[in-house]
Amino acid sequence: MYSQTKQNKRGGYRIDTTHRETITIPFHRMKLVEYWETLAKRNQLNKSQYIRKLIGEDALRSGLIKSQIPSEVM
Repeated sequence: MYSQTKQNKRGGYRIDTTHRETITIPFHRMKLVEYWETLAKRNQLNKSQYIRKLIGEDALRSGLIKSQIPSEVM
């Protein structure tokens, strides 16, 4: 259903198909990391997939996404 990361000829994965972002969590809010991991596991997702799901759901609720096309939501 979703496009997969493609392998290059050497057997490694291309990094040009992925965008990475860094988030900062203050030390006094580190409990959030535990919640993040727990909630991701409950939803049977990895942490990255869980964050993408939350952003997609919020964008849909906020009207930023007009239709529920899977590639836009996840």
